[in-house]
Amino acid sequence: MTTKTYRQVLNEEYTLIDGKKNGLYKKYRKNGKDVKIEANFKDDKLNGEYKKYSKSNTVSLLCYYNNDLLEGSYEEKLLGKEKSGDGIILHILNVINYDYSEQINCVFRGGNIDNKITFKTSDTTCICDIKDNLPHGLCIIKNNDNNRIVRNSNFKNGVLNGKVIKYNNEEITQEIEYINGMKNGIENIYTKSEGIQRRILITQNYINDVKNGIYEKKYIYNECIIKRGNYLNGKKNGIFEKINEDWVDQVIY
Repeated sequence: MTTKTYRQVLNEEYTLIDGKKNGLYKKYRKNGKDVKIEANFKDDKLNGEYKKYSKSNTVSLLCYYNNDLLEGSYEEKLLGKEKSGDGIILHILNVINYDYSEQINCVFRGGNIDNKITFKTSDTTCICDIKDNLPHGLCIIKNNDNNRIVRNSNFKNGVLNGKVIKYNNEEITQEIEYINGMKNGIENIYTKSEGIQRRILITQNYINDVKNGIYEKKYIYNECIIKRGNYLNGKKNGIFEKINEDWVDQVIY
């Protein structure tokens, strides 16, 4: 058994055979007593069960390796906004704009995520289709309490492609089409309100993530327009109108 110390405190513990790690490996926390990582090696490569422990000594990561590549089920539990220890998973979280995850579940095949990955917090669950370790296909976020959809997105090779729809209690709050990661086409934003007669729809057009063309704001229940105008390359262009029952206020840009 080989041991390594740091400032006279036990840091690592493992067995060397012909100069290579073989068998059980343990990495300890700074106190030299609590195990942080418990893994298995064969000829210096990770093979078999891999465990990572939290500061409270519970298993925070359970996964498996075959010749240094992740293989099989992957289960990770994180506290608060603690980040995953896997770079692939961190990148996926960033791409899908899911701030953090308290629980992560997926299956690896030959070091690559197989088909899907699930992220979970106390409030929501996100299930995302994966191809070549990137979001590819449908990515759905649901509310844990009522299983209603919060956000519905489509990806192609790790980039938003297709319609993104956001919901609040089954009512659409926003919808926009993406092409190669950029907003393109009409975006509809539905504002929250206490009653149906006060709910407002904002419609605006995008070309490659920049506002271009129509802008309109109106009440949904009677389609009464209260503001309208046009954008050119992200800036107001021409006549913008604020409309009331008794007057119209015009500003020229």
